[in-house]
Parts: sequence; C-alpha cells; structure tokens
Amino acid sequence: GYVEIYTTKDQNCYLSLVIQNSNNILSTLVHEIVHIMQHIREKFFLNNVEIEFEAYITEWIFKELYNLLKKNKVL
Repeated sequence: GYVEIYTTKDQNCYLSLVIQNSNNILSTLVHEIVHIMQHIREKFFLNNVEIEFEAYITEWIFKELYNLLKKNKVL
C-alpha cells in the first residue's frame, strides 16, 4: 500500500490511499494511516503538542477506512 499527497495551486490538499487486498491488509492499513498522520502533523500541528488530538484523529481515520473496507466486502 501507499499514500499519495496532492496539493493544488490554491493549496487544497488531497490524500489518496492505495491498498492491496491481502492477508496483511489491517497491518498495512495501520502502516499507511501513520503516513497520513505524519502529513497531517507536518501540515497542521505546528507546535507538535496535540498528542491526544492526534490519537483521536488516528482512531477516527482507522474506523472510517475499516468501515469502508467492510462495506465494500474487502474485509
């Protein structure tokens, strides 16, 4: 899997997650979510003190992607 980051000329940011269905899909998903959070931290957490907030965002991203994968019968 991998994450691609696109930034438009007007500074809108889009993240694209590509993940291959495999026996390790959940561990790959967690790995790629870390990369998503690294980008969010770099872009928005300028003073790096939002540790608990970062944990909540990570949890939310996982739940959303997990539910999407279940809905599409990948899991």
